[in-house]
Amino acid sequence: MPDLPRTRARLEQGLGENRWTGYALAVRKQNQLFGFAGGDVPDLSSPVPWFSAGKPITAVGILQVTAKKPGLWPQPLSKTFPELANSYAGTLTLEQILTHQTGLRIPETNLRGDPSAIWKYFARVTPAEGGLSAGQAAYDPAGGWWLLGQWLTRHTGKSWDEFLENEVLQPAGITGLKFRAPAVPIRERRAGKWVEGEPGQGPGAGLAGPAPDLSLFYEKLAGGRLLPAASLPPMLRPTRKGKTDATFNHILDFGLGVILNSNRYGAETVPYGFGTRAGAGTFGHGGARSSIAFADPEFGFSAAIFLNGRVPETEHQPRIYWTCFGVRLNQKRVVSRTMSPYKRAVKVSLRRKFDFEAAQHLPSFPEGHKCRQMHGHSFKLEVVVTGTVDPKSGLFYDHAKIAEAVRPLVDKLDHTCLNETPGLENPTLECMAKWFWDRLQASLPGLSEITLHETPRASCTYRGE
Repeated sequence: MPDLPRTRARLEQGLGENRWTGYALAVRKQNQLFGFAGGDVPDLSSPVPWFSAGKPITAVGILQVTAKKPGLWPQPLSKTFPELANSYAGTLTLEQILTHQTGLRIPETNLRGDPSAIWKYFARVTPAEGGLSAGQAAYDPAGGWWLLGQWLTRHTGKSWDEFLENEVLQPAGITGLKFRAPAVPIRERRAGKWVEGEPGQGPGAGLAGPAPDLSLFYEKLAGGRLLPAASLPPMLRPTRKGKTDATFNHILDFGLGVILNSNRYGAETVPYGFGTRAGAGTFGHGGARSSIAFADPEFGFSAAIFLNGRVPETEHQPRIYWTCFGVRLNQKRVVSRTMSPYKRAVKVSLRRKFDFEAAQHLPSFPEGHKCRQMHGHSFKLEVVVTGTVDPKSGLFYDHAKIAEAVRPLVDKLDHTCLNETPGLENPTLECMAKWFWDRLQASLPGLSEITLHETPRASCTYRGE
């Protein structure tokens, strides 16, 4: 049981010292709820603003859609939005947006008003506008997430908020979270006084609801109850790893729409961290200098913390660190049935092999090299997915699903000139292995290895790094 009385006393002390105007804290552990509220948050059932702490809900919605339609995952946005044809934004992928590797940094103020004007803005915006480079790792507070909302609307036939509330949250029994104005408005300090601040909006910052509901979302996400069994590992894998974030000026690891425990880069300095005692697999998201929510499978609990009163990052980070530390007092590592169902299962790798014939020439080789000439190979492709066996069924993955995802790509290349395929203009083994990986990653959750043989003695293996 977490030692929360000390935490509550500290939060009440902060109220008395005018460090915040209110608070809400909810912790779920082993099917029990612990929590409290105070100040201008009347009680735990009061909807409060979560800002970016709600971003993972949008990410779950995206992954639910692409699990059913895997062909959408690798497509650039221009395939969905004709409005973005021949633009930089049109070249972006879902993965780049979810991991904040777009090279764009767009505030909410640029996304208000007439939608047609917003589309025109995206059609002309470039990384240079924000002092960034193409594909650079930089936290984007709103721009990419506005596009994700429009993407959900186009591919589900419903408004993005209706889809997330009715198709993602409600079926999981999470009914209190809504993308609308909260009952408790955000406060921020200006000239030494607390005033009502700008509310969040859109799929990246507009979430509001009671703290217990957001804690429940993270508990269910960690327990594999919001995504297909094979979709959670890719979400929590460090797709963006070891890169300095140009917005926060600190190394941060990202999964798909979630911040991963990055304590190894400086537990005391990492922004929006989950506390110095966080388990290695902790994931979640912070929200606009006022909130944080996360799940810690290693310790078997989830938490949602809201401090009403936006202050500078230099003031907010220490206070949120302390609160995260407080909810961990007396916590012990567990193998929790609700938080980590697959820790008790056996980990396996499944391998499926494919053959295809194709011609190629390698323009990157030096003049006179035989590989610059047109030639052909009998290629052998091996695709490996790794995960844990379901203790109930004794299965991890259906081999037929691997073939279902891979066969269309193999058929596309079979008996062709590889150089004529987009993305394979220079079809070295290395480029081909990554080409397969990029197109299979979304449709094959758990994908761990691609090996391509051009002869019995020559091959290349790519593991997504």
